Amino acid sequence: MNRRLLVDLEALAANYRVFQAACSSPGQTLGGVVKANAYGTGADLVLARLQDLGCSSFFVATLDEALALRHLLVPGDRLYVFEGVDE
Repeated sequence: MNRRLLVDLEALAANYRVFQAACSSPGQTLGGVVKANAYGTGADLVLARLQDLGCSSFFVATLDEALALRHLLVPGDRLYVFEGVDE
């Protein structure tokens, strides 16, 4: 059985704008969680759409995820990794 998931990047953008408006105070930063391939929706597509909206902070779970996405970052972007650092 084939199953498909349709990702509405404009709905994502609308949701991001809601959070963006709520975080408009000085010193607040809004970031996008793109771990687990953006929860199976395609981290590269989600990250790019969020960048278009001015998002520059992104969160992943593991170092491997960070390494897979770092080529998509632009100067000024930050990529945070939830996984701890091994010795």
